[in-house]
Amino acid sequence: MVDAEQFLADPDEPGLTELKLRQIAFSDLVILNKVDLAGRDQLAEVKRAIGARINRVRTIEARHCDVPYDVLLGAGRFDPGPLERAGEHPDPLSVGLRSFSFESERALSLRGLRDTIRALPGSVYRCKGIVDAVEHPDRRVLLQGVGRRLDVSLLDPWGHAPRRSWIVAIGADDPSFDPEDLEAELAACATGSD
Repeated sequence: MVDAEQFLADPDEPGLTELKLRQIAFSDLVILNKVDLAGRDQLAEVKRAIGARINRVRTIEARHCDVPYDVLLGAGRFDPGPLERAGEHPDPLSVGLRSFSFESERALSLRGLRDTIRALPGSVYRCKGIVDAVEHPDRRVLLQGVGRRLDVSLLDPWGHAPRRSWIVAIGADDPSFDPEDLEAELAACATGSD
C-alpha cells in the first residue's frame, strides 16, 4: 500500500524515499492509494519514481483502499529475483528505524495534536493511535499521521473502558527524531482544549 499523495512529500529526506522503495521492491502488488488526493500529475510522478527503480511491478490505483478481493487474492508470491538482478540488497530494514510510544490518562486537544504532528520533522514517517480527545469526550478517536497529513476518525464510545490516549510514532534513526521533544510536545496537548 503506497500513499500516492505523500510518497514524494519529503524530498529533503532521501533515506525515507529509499526505505519506501525497498519496501515496495518486496511487494507482489502495489496499491497506489489516495489517488484522488494526489491528482494525475503527482500520481504520474510517483509511478515514474517507482518504475525507475523497480522493474515490472504490478500497480493498481485506489481510493480509500477500495480494491476488489479477487485482485488482492490473485497477487503472486514474492520472488526476490528481480530485486537481486537489479543489484539491490534484499533487506528492506537496512535503513535504521526508531519508534516512540506516548501514553496519557489526560484528555488531549485535537487542535494541539494537529499542530504538533504537522510540525514534526521529516524523519518522523508515521504516527498512529487511539486518543481520548477533549472535543469528543464520549468516543474513542483514531489518529493517523503520515508525513504532514493527519486523519482523525471517530470510533465507538468509551463505555466502561478506561479512557486514555496511546500514540506510536515511527521514523528514521536520526537526531532530528527526538523522543524527549516529542514526549513534551504531545504532553502539552493535554493542557489545552478547543
